[in-house]
Amino acid sequence: MRWRWLFLLPLFFVFSYLALSSSSPLMVVQVDQSLGSGYIGIFRGNSIGQTFISTSDGLAGVSLFVGPYTETNATSIIFHLRAQTGQELRTVFMNTSLIINNQYNNFGFSEIPDSAGKQFYFTVELANSTNPTNRVYFGYYQGEAYPDGSAFQNGVPMQGDLTFRAYSMTTPKSILYSLCARASRDPFFFGIYLFTLGSLSVMLIKVWTSQKKAHLEPNVRKLCNNPEELSCMLTIPLWFPALGSR
Repeated sequence: MRWRWLFLLPLFFVFSYLALSSSSPLMVVQVDQSLGSGYIGIFRGNSIGQTFISTSDGLAGVSLFVGPYTETNATSIIFHLRAQTGQELRTVFMNTSLIINNQYNNFGFSEIPDSAGKQFYFTVELANSTNPTNRVYFGYYQGEAYPDGSAFQNGVPMQGDLTFRAYSMTTPKSILYSLCARASRDPFFFGIYLFTLGSLSVMLIKVWTSQKKAHLEPNVRKLCNNPEELSCMLTIPLWFPALGSR
């Protein structure tokens, strides 16, 4: 019997530990307002914006959904991120040649470490736009899709929300710590998590076992052609350890 795959388990746990203890940064979605019922444009002398609350530390980017109709020869779009007090925190310039229609376009910036639970306000406007026909359209939802913020036009609140996502910079280690912290505060969540993980594990094991059994069945049938039927049935259990040897 060759249970060679068992020797891979220690390597799996070692690599899992190294991955979780890594400090390599990851971009994680923390706010996702993906609903949209139309588009709202920015043009010369016009800006749009949105307030939102950061749900975690490390706020490092905001993506806006750009619509299908973009007509501009302006050099760039200016993205401003401000605190609730109005203080300018980050400014990002995106060249209009880099805009991709019908998908999210990300405005990334250096992370804000202590952003959890704080309200922010971002605006976008065209830079160096002298042609009144220059326009960039962004996704917009007229209803109240996002309860923790609201859309703005030229600094004035308006009904509805922009279609946007906010990202945080984190690490696998931080994700593990957050999971453990939540599990300690919420046993029900931890139970659901373990149940889901266990169910997926059982499903994968059953799929793997069924494939091995299907590969083994011809050999079992060949053995059962022996005239001594009873002896054949008694020897079948001896074949199951061979499931891991193929």
